[in-house]
Amino acid sequence: MTEKKSVASASARKGFTAKPQSESTTDHSGGIATLQAELAAKDEQIAQLQLKLDRAEESAKHLASLNQTLMTENEHLKADNVAQAQVAALVPAAKPEPTAKEKATQLVATQGPRNGASLMHPVFPNGKLPSGMGDQELGWFD
Repeated sequence: MTEKKSVASASARKGFTAKPQSESTTDHSGGIATLQAELAAKDEQIAQLQLKLDRAEESAKHLASLNQTLMTENEHLKADNVAQAQVAALVPAAKPEPTAKEKATQLVATQGPRNGASLMHPVFPNGKLPSGMGDQELGWFD
């Protein structure tokens, strides 16, 4: 109360007169109603923002737990990869598939010398036929 009197006396010194409280309330009742409406709107906005904040916190916690799960799974996979690499180092490397030329050479080596000799020379040469043989005289032979 002493503060109100000091404010009223300070304003009276400056030439302002204080209105009675009942008159000021009636003059500002429209302003108070708008302020109350604005306050209610702001409270609603605060509630919406708080709801969004709560949802964001929940999703952040969920993502953090998923991240932790993925990190532990990643560590397990790394350990498995190291173990597989150690096992792979102990197992000898598989031989690559032989090429067609290697297969033919292997076939010649495994079969007898007669078959090897016949596979080494073509049956029908690309050049001139030996000893004047014609195409009609040429036939299937070993």
